[in-house]
Amino acid sequence: MRRIHGGTSKNSGSPGDRDGEKKAGKLKTVLIVDDDKDFLGRFSKLLSETGTYKVITAESWVAGREIFHTRTPNIVLIDYKLKDGYDGIDALREIKENTYSFLVVLMVSAHLDENIISEAMRFGADQCISKHVSDSELLRLITEAIERNIALRNMAIEEKKEEALRVEPVFLSPVMKEVQEKAFRFMDLDENLLITGPTGSGKEVLAKWIHNESVRCKGPFCVVGLPELTVELFKNELFGHEAGAYTGADSRKDGLLELANDGTLVLDEIGDLRLDCQLALLRVMEGKSFRRVGGETDINIDVRFIALTNRDLEEEIEEGRFRDDLYFRLKTFHIELPPLRERKEDIPELARQILRKVSYIFRRKVDRIEPELERFFLLYDWPGNVREMEEFIKNGVLNASSNILRLGDVMRGVNAPGVIEDEESETINIDSRLVLMTLKKSREVFEKKYLEELLIRYNGNAVEAAKHAGVPRESFYRLCKKHGLIPSEYR
Repeated sequence: MRRIHGGTSKNSGSPGDRDGEKKAGKLKTVLIVDDDKDFLGRFSKLLSETGTYKVITAESWVAGREIFHTRTPNIVLIDYKLKDGYDGIDALREIKENTYSFLVVLMVSAHLDENIISEAMRFGADQCISKHVSDSELLRLITEAIERNIALRNMAIEEKKEEALRVEPVFLSPVMKEVQEKAFRFMDLDENLLITGPTGSGKEVLAKWIHNESVRCKGPFCVVGLPELTVELFKNELFGHEAGAYTGADSRKDGLLELANDGTLVLDEIGDLRLDCQLALLRVMEGKSFRRVGGETDINIDVRFIALTNRDLEEEIEEGRFRDDLYFRLKTFHIELPPLRERKEDIPELARQILRKVSYIFRRKVDRIEPELERFFLLYDWPGNVREMEEFIKNGVLNASSNILRLGDVMRGVNAPGVIEDEESETINIDSRLVLMTLKKSREVFEKKYLEELLIRYNGNAVEAAKHAGVPRESFYRLCKKHGLIPSEYR
């Protein structure tokens, strides 16, 4: 498993963005705003005859502005002098200061001089050209501008995507403020870091935040999932291989250790790494070098390792499943990430971040959480932590009928019925039970019902139910025992 964070996706963005890219991939739209009809005619004919451009013309900025409300062009040619009360600088400023700031704008003038060029460039023009330019030179300038426009548009789309998908640690609760303070103390010391905490608590998110805040922020951030790797896969994934190293290795492959050079490599679920792989990892950490599979040359690296686990590594050492020397190498600095139930103050902001991310992914305009659902989030114990919250919100967004995420949407999403019976057979509406029960009782009732619904959904398969809940299998069995539930009875 390999996840390398970063890069640009040309297919990302909202449906409207992609529609624009599809149009841009066919005919490039050029808007020419000029009150000189001869100029409009000449340039329109020249560009249209190439078969590459769709030309739209306007003789004033008032008319040109209306075009922006119906279709955003790829490039704008606008005259420096107009006669409708606006001039080219007015239009340029309006374009650059509003939602069309990513457009490429060419300022044209019959009498181009240094003062015009200086003023136009100061207000954001990408280029200034004379109306007397040759046809071939005009086509060259247009082509360059279109390429620049697409690059800028892709960059804007990618930035929008990154902002929407960003989920960062929230440091409002006392325990998370301690985590933040501890992280700041050693963030730039460039030593290895061990982050422990329950499944789904956000360990990788914290690791990413530490990387972004550290001196390595401009370097790569790579993540490798360790539990599923055999010895061969482990070496191939981390070390890479030379061409001909084994059957099927037709070309050289760089491993994650090389790809993460000058950056951070996250070792996800280090506690599940096979014992026969641990020594190889220890040697890399100590020597800061390795060889590709089939290679004969040592490769030096500068990588910070951040290891994540939900296991008690000291207990794993006692059981003979983890090397103590690797443990001490990893535990130069250690952060224990608390479960979500111990950082309630962080929940509202965390839920808003997740809602923004999920709504973007599902292309749904759900941007608010109703107060009753927020109260439920604060009262619930979150055995599956942040990962469970994300599943709740995903299901709720799919069921939402407006831009507001409601408690009923979330309950339908997790197959929770509209009413619940407590141990005294008292029937309580799920929307009102939060105020009719004590806090402890409401948590117990919901937790039990949640477990029952999972066991019903997965026909008593505790492994699958635990996976859905985002908790270790052992924890799921303990919760079932706590509420007197026997998974086999649901088969």
